[in-house]
Amino acid sequence: MRSPNATCGAAWFVFSPLRNLGNLDFKIMSSIKLISLLLLVAVHGVDSANIVKNTNGKFNSYRKSKYKAFFDIIDVDEDGVVTEEEYVGLTTERAQKVLPSWRAMAVNGIFSNAFRVLWSNGYSNNKTFFTFKEMIRVHEIDMPISTEEVAGISWDVFDTFDIDCDGKLTVDEYSKFLFVYRNTAEIQPIFDAIDQNANGVLDAEEFNNKGKFTSYRITKFKVLFDIIDVDEDGVVTEKEFVGLTTKRAQKVLPSWRAMAWNGMFSNAFRVWWSNEYSNNKTSFTFKEMIRVHEIDIPITTEEVAKISWDIFGTFDIDCDGKLTVDEYSKFLFVHRNTAEIQPIFDAIDQNANGVLDAEEFVSAFDLYWYRQEFSTTDVIMGKRNLDHLEFEIMLSIELISLLLLVAVQAVDSSNIVKNSKGKITSYQITKFKAAFDIFDVDEDGVVTEEEFVGLTTERAQKVLPSWRSLAVNGIFFIGFRVWWSNKYSNYKTSFTFKEMIQVHETDMPITTKEGIEISSDLFETFDIDCDGNLTVYEYSKFLSVYRNTAEIQPIFDAIDQNANGFLDYDEFVSAYDLYWYRGEFSTTDVIIGKRY
Repeated sequence: MRSPNATCGAAWFVFSPLRNLGNLDFKIMSSIKLISLLLLVAVHGVDSANIVKNTNGKFNSYRKSKYKAFFDIIDVDEDGVVTEEEYVGLTTERAQKVLPSWRAMAVNGIFSNAFRVLWSNGYSNNKTFFTFKEMIRVHEIDMPISTEEVAGISWDVFDTFDIDCDGKLTVDEYSKFLFVYRNTAEIQPIFDAIDQNANGVLDAEEFNNKGKFTSYRITKFKVLFDIIDVDEDGVVTEKEFVGLTTKRAQKVLPSWRAMAWNGMFSNAFRVWWSNEYSNNKTSFTFKEMIRVHEIDIPITTEEVAKISWDIFGTFDIDCDGKLTVDEYSKFLFVHRNTAEIQPIFDAIDQNANGVLDAEEFVSAFDLYWYRQEFSTTDVIMGKRNLDHLEFEIMLSIELISLLLLVAVQAVDSSNIVKNSKGKITSYQITKFKAAFDIFDVDEDGVVTEEEFVGLTTERAQKVLPSWRSLAVNGIFFIGFRVWWSNKYSNYKTSFTFKEMIQVHETDMPITTKEGIEISSDLFETFDIDCDGNLTVYEYSKFLSVYRNTAEIQPIFDAIDQNANGFLDYDEFVSAYDLYWYRGEFSTTDVIIGKRY
């Protein structure tokens, strides 16, 4: 974490007078939104989570009122137009009255650069003033501003007003900050509202207000945490976050759509919880969850918007761009909802037309994560009303079901794809080598998890809608865990061709059922129009993921056994399974393409 004292002393030369600013790289000083954040924290006690765009960029009336308060502070002559002189010159003059000259120049640097970046630029034909309407438009459409920029500028302003460089703001130092923003209200109550630990000084985190949550928002997050924390031990494990949520998805969704869900949650777990910030830990407490959203890993509104769109696409089973009550109920099931569904649905269905369009769902999802105040749509994740006894009964039923499944099925040995000696034919080895080379992108003779899962997903993202590419991610992520990184291999994260063959020969018998599930998932993933067939165009996307460089039509024709111009489910699944399991030649063995 950055030290608040890091910029004291000689390093402050970067805040040079205006005449030298043109050559400076103020990467973190590029947004009036950043200044708005600091002002709102100071004058209104409003936290950074309030500065969040809706997915369509539109502001609600409450947010507009906050921005109008800021605009009026800068609009000194109250003519409805903020000029460069008001925004930079007069703000600097106020800073010069309360700060040492060089610190006032830091304020000048922040505001002058922000004016150049946001207002007087190519978007505005380099105009030197803006109206409130234009200010709103910048934040809605023209120039989306990241939360990282907000975090960066708030640190610099904190350092600017930390006159004694002790890493804290006293009431006197903070009053100088308020003076620059033309505050006329009593200072102490404002200071106390920011001083969360009531120790009489503002530390950097309190001032920066990095995602500090209201009590209501913490309540929402606790509800979500409890949904994921299935065993109620106060710790969410990777199995609970990814594995059990995927199992619930598999109960209500087609397999390939459940894989999209798996892809979303496995990615989210890696990005937010099991990463360099946490030393790749595989579990987190509620306190750690809150800390991630407050400090450690700033999560952009764009990331959340992308996730919400992916989820919407996953549960839009008939691909009509809307969620019915039945489709939405599946989403609630995955979130372990036990409450009545229709009232929840009606709360999200803002236009009361009986279906949820993408904007309604995405807006409600984003508000859940970012809005500090109450919203009627905050029920989007559903509710859990189970008492502890019901919870124990549910676990017991699942355990009994599992034991019953093992006892009754006893695994049919005829389902194991091995010949009598466990050997694969020389022809099969040739096919497997072709597949290995597809995944061995750097051609070093070793396929890593990044090559098998990461790079495959990247190729899918280039040709598929985002949420479908996550299905690819889920399929290959699970494939890697099941076949390569497991107890048979001491959970290694790479494999050679020899090891690949060994898996298929001896170590891990793979059932035809597993093979059919994978091929079925892939078929559904690339059936973009959901019509039960793959066109040449759709199939070409599948080949692209497998790095095919050969002409597509002959390959397609070889799979299209009835020559009707498209691949139905049986043709694709049969060809895919024959590729992996048939020891003899088949004309359909070109299914994953070729590399020349």
